[in-house]
Amino acid sequence: MVEVSPKRLSTPRVLALSTLAFPLAGIGLPLGVYLSPFYADELGLGLALTGTLFMLLRLLDTVLDPTIGHFVDRFTSKWGRARPWIVASVPMLMLSAFFVYLPPREGVNAVYFVLWMVVLYLGSTIMIIARNAWVADIAADYDDRSRHFVVIEMASVLSMLFLLIIPVIIASNGGDRFEQIGAMGWCLIISLPVTALIACAFVPDLPRAKDPAAKGFDFAEMRIAVGNRHLRTVLLP
Repeated sequence: MVEVSPKRLSTPRVLALSTLAFPLAGIGLPLGVYLSPFYADELGLGLALTGTLFMLLRLLDTVLDPTIGHFVDRFTSKWGRARPWIVASVPMLMLSAFFVYLPPREGVNAVYFVLWMVVLYLGSTIMIIARNAWVADIAADYDDRSRHFVVIEMASVLSMLFLLIIPVIIASNGGDRFEQIGAMGWCLIISLPVTALIACAFVPDLPRAKDPAAKGFDFAEMRIAVGNRHLRTVLLP
């Protein structure tokens, strides 16, 4: 494999990669703002059960994030290092978004909720970690990496505001909670393949230059980090 040094990307290409922030924004704040009370009240799971399930799902990230990061870090292919992961996450997110955001009006239980939320979290974790690794690979230097993430964060905030406004608009026109949440779901389902196509088509996915001083991820080092009381103070409430 030929090592290729990254060059500073043009603004349109940076914006192309930032489009992935739109579907990912729908899996952030809207989950707590709309989906939590939706499943607790309209679908009858109750606040205690819904809150407990959301807490357990968030704890799942402590296992998913380093595991997915471990595999992404060691993966390479003729199509690139990040693109295959982005493409693989799209059908997972589309399928789980359909069942999470457009559930049946009756018959939803804790098993249904946990099953599709796990798939949703898994897909979003894959896309987020692959995208962030992609930025690290294509950024020319520290300042360029900051430039990428600033654009991504701006796109994420704007996308989140847009998605949060959708239920308000539908409610003002007489739509019920199912229609409000469903509209958000369709926005995610439609935007996922579109934004992934834009990113994969217009953003280069170059081989990562080898760093002889770099070390691979080691789960033993994570145990040491977790054992650090100062780190626990920062991470734990």
